[in-house]
Amino acid sequence: MAITVITSADAGVPALTNAAGSLIALYDYLLVTRLGWTKPFSGANKAAYKQPAGTNGFYLRVEDTTTNYLAPLVRGYETMTDVDTGTGAFPSLAQVANLWHNKGAGTSGSYWYFVSNGKMFHLYVNESNGTASGATLNTSGTQGTLYTFGDIVSEIPGDPYSTILVANQSQTTGTGTGGLALTSGWVATSPAYTTGSFIARSWTRAGGAKPIVKFTDTHMGGSSSYIGAGNIPQFPDPSTNSLRMGRIYVAEQGAMRGHVPGLWSQHHTINTNFVASGLSSNQPYTIQGTGELAGRVFLWIYNGNWIVMLEISDTWD
Repeated sequence: MAITVITSADAGVPALTNAAGSLIALYDYLLVTRLGWTKPFSGANKAAYKQPAGTNGFYLRVEDTTTNYLAPLVRGYETMTDVDTGTGAFPSLAQVANLWHNKGAGTSGSYWYFVSNGKMFHLYVNESNGTASGATLNTSGTQGTLYTFGDIVSEIPGDPYSTILVANQSQTTGTGTGGLALTSGWVATSPAYTTGSFIARSWTRAGGAKPIVKFTDTHMGGSSSYIGAGNIPQFPDPSTNSLRMGRIYVAEQGAMRGHVPGLWSQHHTINTNFVASGLSSNQPYTIQGTGELAGRVFLWIYNGNWIVMLEISDTWD
């Protein structure tokens, strides 16, 4: 499966700034120009993007009407008839009045990294104090958010409602971490760390969006945390002299739903050994998989309190 990888450092890509419509211009380029999604509806600094054939065919609505970098809005829909009207919203307005999507905090353009298999995408935005080239990422632990939309790898064959949207349920500077949050296990109902994470419908296919939890191997029965903020104290792992990592799983209350392709979490506590190895630098770092992960390549993005690991090789499954 061919994976599309695009970064703000690439030639000819739109800059993500605080200008009204900047996020729309970026998604026009990423989703329509590069991935072949359609944009059936649009308005003044608003757009609805539709997944292509071979997917659930759902819509992502984006609204970016101000220069406030915390203010863009996103929401998923099963169907739409114009840019402001749709059915099967996820989340519903009753669940969440506003779901936020940060953009660049200034006028010069911030660092972003995009990866997609055509069905799902992940967009990491280092919105404040970063640069478009990624040369000086903010590693203060307060900036940088992951946004995800698309079809997960479902445990249910032919799952027609396996599309998720992950964004920010808060609009506070430095705490927009919805896409990076994990929870302690799949049986949770809706703890704080699931905010901003929704799936189109339950596994029962009954109408209505459902909040989801995201977790990885080291957090199935542990405390809530963030992607890439693991709880294995030693790094590297003493038995294998390696970095341990795992998939990100998705569940709704009482039911495992599947996993998120292209997104991984490292399992170690962020410590001084990361500094010694160069993994805590303010530049993205490429890691080659070994053992069971041989042939996979990952982009490691360190942000002070958490680490995003995006799979950038043609190996998503």
